[in-house]
Amino acid sequence: MKSTLYTLLGLLFYCSTHALEPTVTIADSIQSRLKQLNHREQIHYLGKNCWLLREADRAQSIACGQKAITLADSLGYLSEAAQYSNYLAVTLLFYQSEVPAALFYMNKAYELALKANDSIQLGYAFNNLGDIYNLTGNIPLAQAYADSSLHYFTLLNNAEGKAYAYLNLADAQLKQKNYQQALAYYQLAIDGYPEHQTQNIVSTAHIGQAQVLTQQGKYDQARKVYEKDLALTRQMKNKTFEASTLKKIGGIQFFQGDYERALSSYLQAEELFKQRQDKNGLFKVYLAKALLYGKTQERKAGENTLEQAFKLAQKLGAPARILDVYKTRLQFYSFLEEDIPPASLIDQYIALQDSLDLVRQFEILNEVSQKQAVQADLNQAQEEIKSKKREHIYLLLLLALILVLVKVLVWKNYSTNRLNKELAALNAGKDKLISIISHDLRNPFIAIIQYIDLLKSGELSQAEKKEFFIRLEEQTHSTNALLDNLLNFSAFSIRKVKSYPRLFSLDELLQSIQSELSAQLHLKNLSLQTKLRQKTVTADEKMIEIVLRNIISNAIKYSHPGQSIQISSFQSANNLCISIADQGKGMTEEQQDQLFNNQFGKSVPGTNGEPGTGIGLNICRELITLHQGWISVESAPGKGTIFSIFLPNDTSSQS
Repeated sequence: MKSTLYTLLGLLFYCSTHALEPTVTIADSIQSRLKQLNHREQIHYLGKNCWLLREADRAQSIACGQKAITLADSLGYLSEAAQYSNYLAVTLLFYQSEVPAALFYMNKAYELALKANDSIQLGYAFNNLGDIYNLTGNIPLAQAYADSSLHYFTLLNNAEGKAYAYLNLADAQLKQKNYQQALAYYQLAIDGYPEHQTQNIVSTAHIGQAQVLTQQGKYDQARKVYEKDLALTRQMKNKTFEASTLKKIGGIQFFQGDYERALSSYLQAEELFKQRQDKNGLFKVYLAKALLYGKTQERKAGENTLEQAFKLAQKLGAPARILDVYKTRLQFYSFLEEDIPPASLIDQYIALQDSLDLVRQFEILNEVSQKQAVQADLNQAQEEIKSKKREHIYLLLLLALILVLVKVLVWKNYSTNRLNKELAALNAGKDKLISIISHDLRNPFIAIIQYIDLLKSGELSQAEKKEFFIRLEEQTHSTNALLDNLLNFSAFSIRKVKSYPRLFSLDELLQSIQSELSAQLHLKNLSLQTKLRQKTVTADEKMIEIVLRNIISNAIKYSHPGQSIQISSFQSANNLCISIADQGKGMTEEQQDQLFNNQFGKSVPGTNGEPGTGIGLNICRELITLHQGWISVESAPGKGTIFSIFLPNDTSSQS
């Protein structure tokens, strides 16, 4: 018994201190690519190939991983060295079954991650250590490392890392026959990583769920899960996963007594494991085949298979595997009808079990003895993580403050520019207004005074007096309209205009405007015709009056004697439309474009030479815009003009 214990302790020491010796050189194609890259790019390229080639070409995967770690470590890229140590450890453990070398690189990844303060790689190192202790049967340590991994990945909010930690915790619970807890962890692994879930995680979780169902005796349910997973692994073209699933399907067939199909599944799995050189997978198949041979009473074949398993367990360097061989031998002999297990075999199994328990206790005591130092390292790493987080928060706050200040300055600059533009526009409007008052308003008053002086002189005949009275009346109306527009423009320019919507009669308003403009209509012998399908309006009556008077006055100004002006209204689903159409001189497209651009003093004279300032239409546009409406124009030279005023139906609420 003592010699067995020493052997196991020796194996443990070997596992903890020896790396895999390089046996393969890197392929020429990879070497050629490396020559084109700088040192850091070489490290990343080698590390990437270590991970990507782990299934297709394990030898190259391992060679690339070792080279990446050596180069990164020598150049001080500790995070990269830790990451690729984790990659290499996974490849060695799951794809090469090199337990001692895998454990070496897991410990290396842990040490490098601590030095680099890389909490992500520290979490993966813990998770990988949980994997290896699950595999070697030390469940307390496996669960402790998985818990640490989950703790770190939860702090980092790393979904992939949490999913892998859940898988390890589930495996530990399964080995302890805590089936409900195991199923819960497997489901957390699937549900917790939905956005970019890897098929490896799904496949591993499905296999775990099926193992639970198998141990619960729910063979049909387990087989369905395995068959679904087999299709997934073949889609992934992952031969290792495919072989593992075939072996487990064979196990279901074995439990159901279908030994012929079970052997077929085992042989398919064995062939795939041999192709992949997966010693761990082969070991499990050998044990399963040995039990099957016991059930079919094939003693010689069973003993040969157990011998193969024992030799492979010795190569794997895993004490738990040797114990599995002894345990399977006992089961094998119990299945044979003529033989009972030899007493010496039972004694060896008990001794080995006791020895392995001592080894596991040694492992746990060794871990506990190092716990304070490890915890100190972890505390330091966590404090540095917190410090980095605080630095990031302060940096973000500073950045946010700078952005706010920039935004305030930009807004202030924008507001200043906008106010300057408005002030410039107001000054330009003021200058134009003064120009109009000094010229366009002064000239009509001079003309009126001259007409009055001529009439007072007594030198005019009756016919001349009548003609001057007509001109005096025209000039007075024109000057009055100009004065109204100037007053309205001044009020609007200084933002004193407010709307007071109410319901009023459009028909009555048009009659009032027609009466007011009757003299101008009479002077040109014009007729004003209305066709109103909508006779009421909800808007500011005074504003609408100003708009209609200006547009109708324009229609009179640009109409030829004897023509007519048509005013109509109609209601649509969303708007009220009022149209004023004349048959006058019309406008070019260029003139239409200039109507509402605040270019005062550029108005085209009327058909009788009536002057204009251009103020009126700009006032009309502003007043209709205040009602959230708009004005459209249709015109062509010699074909008249149609002004259409559109007011929203719910004008009162909008104003």
